[in-house]
Amino acid sequence: MSSTLDSPYGSGYGVKVNHAGTYPSIRQPPGSAYVLEQEAARKARSSFTPDLVDMDFHMQSFDLPTEYDPFENISDVPPFSESMDPLPPLILDDKSDNLQPHHSIEPISFPGPSLDVSDLMHADLDQLYLERTHHLAPILHRQRYFSWTRSPTKTEAQHVCESFYQQTCSLLDVLSTRDNDPQIEYVQACILILYYDQMKKSFRRGWTSAGRCIRAIQLMRLFEVDRPQDKVESGDWIQKEEKRRAFWVVYSLDIFISLQGEWPLSLLEHTNFIRLPAPESDFQNGRSVEMPFLATVLSSNTSSVFSPFTESIIFATIIRRVTTNTCDCSVKSSKSVWEKQISLSMIVQTRLKALSSKYQNFVFPLPDDPMHMFTMMLAQASVLYLYSMQHSLARKAQNNQSAVLTLEHESLLAAGEILNLSTSILHLSFIKAHPFTPLLLAKCIEFYNTYYDLDEFSHPPIQQLYSLLTDMSKVNNIARECLSPKHTGGWS
Repeated sequence: MSSTLDSPYGSGYGVKVNHAGTYPSIRQPPGSAYVLEQEAARKARSSFTPDLVDMDFHMQSFDLPTEYDPFENISDVPPFSESMDPLPPLILDDKSDNLQPHHSIEPISFPGPSLDVSDLMHADLDQLYLERTHHLAPILHRQRYFSWTRSPTKTEAQHVCESFYQQTCSLLDVLSTRDNDPQIEYVQACILILYYDQMKKSFRRGWTSAGRCIRAIQLMRLFEVDRPQDKVESGDWIQKEEKRRAFWVVYSLDIFISLQGEWPLSLLEHTNFIRLPAPESDFQNGRSVEMPFLATVLSSNTSSVFSPFTESIIFATIIRRVTTNTCDCSVKSSKSVWEKQISLSMIVQTRLKALSSKYQNFVFPLPDDPMHMFTMMLAQASVLYLYSMQHSLARKAQNNQSAVLTLEHESLLAAGEILNLSTSILHLSFIKAHPFTPLLLAKCIEFYNTYYDLDEFSHPPIQQLYSLLTDMSKVNNIARECLSPKHTGGWS
């Protein structure tokens, strides 16, 4: 059945929905990474000893069952120290001055038995990273990375998953004891460890990793990458953009982690001297573009729509301000807080109208772009956070009921959009979805319970979202946290 839903604040996304309100039966054809995995696993069985690592999980169909856990069959193995041969050329032209490999972090050796990882397997791991993770944390310049992997001074190869994780943590611990200032590669590694801790370890472990990321970007003063200098700099634009992206990823993660655990924010909104990240195509092709500052976008009525990564930063900031305004209720007058809420509502209205104009012809399921999907859900979730705040204010002050009723209707439409967007997750492997997608699904469930005054998940939309959260919890620790009694309240 096809239908068109109007988004909050007017015309809405106007996206065409093709679903029946339940999970469709979806079978995705194997991609390039799957083909490489097949070949890698075949070669691995002929060279790996059985007690070293079980590679059978690489042979599973790309159409993964919901209980699939990509890490469950990987046994712990000791580290190894022999470096791999350089990768074969993966790009046609790397002679540009902009493609100099990173070399600021010296290799650190770890004693242990050797493990023969073929060039094909190494290339496969690179491809899996680019397909599953890069969209969610777009911090690496691909051509520079591939140039670095062919460099004879690159860090020695590590094993997959848990062994990769343990060795990287050890490497970061060693680097953190050095007196020299951290390099951008150190921050990038910290970010990837943070993602792994959040998804596979625990909230406490992820919170600790977030602290390390925040301290590193503060030490490097990445929040002022674009501060005006006394003299014109002719620096490396790609390297500067990597610093911007590292800052904005950590900035966003700080907000999401704070929402997850109801913790105070660690990074202040000091973003006056760092521009928003450039579009992905410009970044990867080394095209220098000058982006606006975050404050400029939020204070203007611009209808410009930026990349999904940049839009996620904008909407995360809006949600950050909404929740911060909630905390200010006890120290500010209700009138002052309400006026700020109205101002935030107008910003959300402007951004959503701009998005609806650009994506009005999109059809569900969305393209295979987890960051795009997450950003559209985040945009709608900002309306739900506004509703929660205004509903709380109106209940205390017993006024502005008409404004709350208007936002209540808009929130119902926003929750419907999130419900529709959630069906697109089924067209992805769950491990490709943005790690913090469960937070938005849980917020939607919370709204439905408040709106329908429910104390159980008997309402069909809640059942659909709860079922999706349950499936995601098998590979995503954040989903498990959202399903815990501490977070579910009355809907578990």
